[in-house]
Amino acid sequence: LVDAKAGNLWLQAAGKATQLTDDGNDSMPSFSEDGSAVYFVRTRKMEGAWPIDGQTRKYKMDVPSIMRISTSGGKATRVLDGLVDPAGKLKWMGFIQGPVVSPDGATIAMTSDLPDPSKSDVTLKLYNLKSKKVGNPGLDQTAPLGHQDPAWRPDGKRLAYVRADRDGAKGTPRIYVYTPETKKARPVTGPGYLHPAYSPDGKYLAATRTSAFG
Repeated sequence: LVDAKAGNLWLQAAGKATQLTDDGNDSMPSFSEDGSAVYFVRTRKMEGAWPIDGQTRKYKMDVPSIMRISTSGGKATRVLDGLVDPAGKLKWMGFIQGPVVSPDGATIAMTSDLPDPSKSDVTLKLYNLKSKKVGNPGLDQTAPLGHQDPAWRPDGKRLAYVRADRDGAKGTPRIYVYTPETKKARPVTGPGYLHPAYSPDGKYLAATRTSAFG
């Protein structure tokens, strides 16, 4: 089991807890396809500048990056940087949430507004680890609420995620399942479901359900 506590990653095994990182800015860990490494999000503080309503303003940013570290420890390496740094003095950042690598080790699913936050909400994106490119499957959303909580089925043929929605002031998130082969998605729950996770045999989804009673 890998978890994050106070900005650091910990491994739990055989009744023993081992600290894996000490940066203080780490979160959202998940294992690599073979369990030999952990992918996670690390943030760093930077000064940014971006035009809003025709005027360039300065911002204090927490820039996220997807990192990878061996389960045996050592130095983490950056896989994808969330910094948006076009030519000139402008600097901005994209959001990166919940990165999970596919069972074949080829693709990271995440929710993000990369590669261009000015043209995208935080929706399901697929990062190809070989080509180093962020792909957008173009799934429906209720703008600007986007998606969250991607989770691969163990065979890699399905990808569950949450489509955020609302009914007035009430949130009505639903779990959808995307099939990469057909590039189509379908809902598998009604409103009120978050955080899908597949069972090891791929037959079931565990999820968090909320209602008016909690």
